[in-house]
Amino acid sequence: MKSPIAMGLLYIIFVLYTFAMQDNLSIKKRIIFSAIPFLVFIGILGIVEGIVRSKNPYISSLEFFTKANFDKKVKLEHGQQVFEGDALLGWRLMSNLSSVHWDFTPVSTNQQGMRYAKNIGDKKGDTMRILALGDSVVFGYRVPVAFPANPDSYDHSWLPFPALMENYVREKNPGKNIEVIPMAVPGYSTYQGLKWLERDIEELKPDLVIVHFGWNDTEPHAQYDRVALSHSWFRLAQRSLISQSQALIYLTKKKAEVVSDSANTPAVVTGVRVPKEEYVENMLAIENLAEQHGAKTLILGQVYRDAITNVEQQPRIADYRQSLAAAAHQADIPYLEIEKLTEKGYPDNAVLFGESIHPNHLGHQLMAQEIIEAIKRENLLEKQELTL
Repeated sequence: MKSPIAMGLLYIIFVLYTFAMQDNLSIKKRIIFSAIPFLVFIGILGIVEGIVRSKNPYISSLEFFTKANFDKKVKLEHGQQVFEGDALLGWRLMSNLSSVHWDFTPVSTNQQGMRYAKNIGDKKGDTMRILALGDSVVFGYRVPVAFPANPDSYDHSWLPFPALMENYVREKNPGKNIEVIPMAVPGYSTYQGLKWLERDIEELKPDLVIVHFGWNDTEPHAQYDRVALSHSWFRLAQRSLISQSQALIYLTKKKAEVVSDSANTPAVVTGVRVPKEEYVENMLAIENLAEQHGAKTLILGQVYRDAITNVEQQPRIADYRQSLAAAAHQADIPYLEIEKLTEKGYPDNAVLFGESIHPNHLGHQLMAQEIIEAIKRENLLEKQELTL
């Protein structure tokens, strides 16, 4: 049964609204009486919000958006949390971080929440801008390595490949404004990358987009990313609204617990985050979006060290990579697969990886070199008249 108090409040609101619609009232009084029900409703919400906040622990938007779906992707292992909630993408890097130690990685971000040394403003006419769109590999996970016992002691020359590329191109082209921006967040899939680019490409106006995704797409998961992070206007508005209210977050949390209890069964892993066909489609959609905005694209095949460390997921990595390469070739899209950073390079490539997924600083040096060679070979920056 519905609460008698709630029913009483609804009745009062109905009476006030009906009274406001009477013909013998002036327009001014109609407006006042029409506004009363909504003001009463807002006031009630405010009271409820205050009670919930005073009686319960605070639940962050990060926890709300990632709980039960992506919590392990943003789980704090070592050091300080660097993520916050994002209604569209689930999570993002916090902005304006300064040398924060996270999972053996020193992290600094600009005001846009990117691991980049400067804030990104409007693109000037003389600027050559490359976006490196991707996951933790593009982000530069554990590059450089910083240990908890002495988090500020690390080799500052160990840089992720976007930073190495920017330094190289700037050195070759003194006086020119070169930007290689790592548009990358650990844990992201092609679904998140595509949605992020759709949202921001008009503002960023890149000349070239370099894309790398794979591992996260192939991870076993209870829900597809397109379901867990549905971008329909209703679901997006719902997530945005709920995340602003602790009362709504707790109400949603309670509802989810009731549903889970009534089902009396735990969440079952039924597939992967992004099926192979959607993975390829997302990559091609990223290229098409870039082309529509006047930018070229270079697609990178998923890097991975060996075929023996993860015997369940590695075959999917190889399968996704092969399908992506075939689709890129058929669509005549520049595609780069660095064999030394794939299973074909094992065991000699062990020196290039921190662990099976992420290249170390030497691996990133190789990536920077190979990508620059591919850019020259494919004439991807021909209009910019750069020396490479």
